[in-house]
Amino acid sequence: MDDHLAPGTFGEAALPSHQSMLVEPNIRIYGSISDATVWYVLERIEEIRKSDARIVLELTTQGGDADAALRIALEIKLFRQLYRRETHFIGKTNVMSAGITIMAAFPRSCRSMTDDTLLLIHEHRMTKTIQLDGPMGSNRQILQEQLALVETAMRVEKKTFAELAEGSTLSADEIFERAVANFYLTAAEAKELGLIASVIPSVPSSGQEVSVSRQRQDHWQFPEDSGEDEVTYLGNVRSVPRTEGRPPL
Repeated sequence: MDDHLAPGTFGEAALPSHQSMLVEPNIRIYGSISDATVWYVLERIEEIRKSDARIVLELTTQGGDADAALRIALEIKLFRQLYRRETHFIGKTNVMSAGITIMAAFPRSCRSMTDDTLLLIHEHRMTKTIQLDGPMGSNRQILQEQLALVETAMRVEKKTFAELAEGSTLSADEIFERAVANFYLTAAEAKELGLIASVIPSVPSSGQEVSVSRQRQDHWQFPEDSGEDEVTYLGNVRSVPRTEGRPPL
């Protein structure tokens, strides 16, 4: 079964709007990826599975446990395959290290990022002390086992890079070569390379209206021709001098 299914394949009316993805994801991950993150994602996926919703996952992370990230990526792909529903990704601020593994589980056409997002793609790190003590044959066996572990991890990592590269201008080998020396990217650069589908403004510009929900009429609205910003939110209207800055979304 094709893991990278096109948007709309499952008969849904439309992709979630950029505005709704900004403020209404149904899975939010913030911080280090860990075993606790896996349990949280499993619980959220179970709740989403019982509804008719698709997954919209928001991620901000500087990395974490590689195995935990692989498990989360697996669950995202299984949800898409088994329940025939779309899965969408939005990265905010930082998507680094193990976060790239999670992002790669989503089809390229369903990956978005806010314009302030920084990506870091690198090889998985390993810190391990090997104690050799005994006959040479036993020591050789220990070293062979550790080498096999490293080679297996590299194969898994290259598979992740292949998923990340699909539909982009980069090959998996090119990503792997750049990852050796830490591959930093802005959201705009990631889009230019075809690694993501869209870059979303993290703060509305003057004159831009951002709807919080298709079902709710609450919104921010910033008029273009005034020295003040008239803010309409949750039914309340007030004027905010631009020197104060705008309330966060």
